[in-house]
Amino acid sequence: SPELLLSSSDSELLPTQALLPDDYLEQNLGCGTVRTQGESTARSRGASDLRQSLLKLCSRRSCHALPKPAEPQALESLPFGGLPEDFKKGLEAFQTSLLSTCHASPKFVGSQPLSCTAFLALLRHLVVSMNSGRLVSIATAWDSLQHTTCGKVADELRRNSCLRLRALAGGETLPEGAKLPLTDEGLSSLFAQERLHLRALWDERAVGDETVKREYWYELEASLAREESAVRMQNARQGDKEFKKPLERWQQWLDDEGGTWEAGSQICAALVEVMDSAPGPPVAR
Repeated sequence: SPELLLSSSDSELLPTQALLPDDYLEQNLGCGTVRTQGESTARSRGASDLRQSLLKLCSRRSCHALPKPAEPQALESLPFGGLPEDFKKGLEAFQTSLLSTCHASPKFVGSQPLSCTAFLALLRHLVVSMNSGRLVSIATAWDSLQHTTCGKVADELRRNSCLRLRALAGGETLPEGAKLPLTDEGLSSLFAQERLHLRALWDERAVGDETVKREYWYELEASLAREESAVRMQNARQGDKEFKKPLERWQQWLDDEGGTWEAGSQICAALVEVMDSAPGPPVAR
């Protein structure tokens, strides 16, 4: 069964108080349906159901006390090094305990081992469920999480990559210096590097069973293939444009009875230069 680790900066956990952190946790989980002033019956019942679910779900539980910061609302905007020293030490102690627990008992959901990224994503999903007053179900949360996360990551990677490819097709120069027209080999190499970069980001951020991740990755690849096809067509059109002027000069030299061999050599050199950097279809024509 999962283990529950809680960190709290409740004033009841101050060093001057006799209540130990673990006792504080058990006291709050087992406090029944007591209502605070102004709390609705439905909300109280939901909180009680949530506490009971945590008691049944997590047979091992522990609590870590954190010093209460003077300005809690300012914590989110502070870098870690700017946190109060006692609060930072408390967080480091909690992190050490959390990592030790995770390393001692690797977790699986079904047959899928949880990486750090997957564990944190699942944890956030479970927290949202608990805060919403819903019953906690790891299987349901995992199924929802993997589709939601894979969909979001795929959409983001697709959007960013499509913007780059469309900019390239529109005549812009990419940050790494690529600009149409490119040789077939150069364009294929660019696409391969783009796929490798996307795959690395995908492996780092996608969460889910291998079958689910594979399904979303194949969909992402299919959409990229359509964009790459459009870039190839534009590359060929741009290659045709690049050939126009050198070919006109070549034809003019051929038609000029007084054209010199030196002028012809220069025109040929310019034509060869264009051919060396042009895609296959214009060269073939």
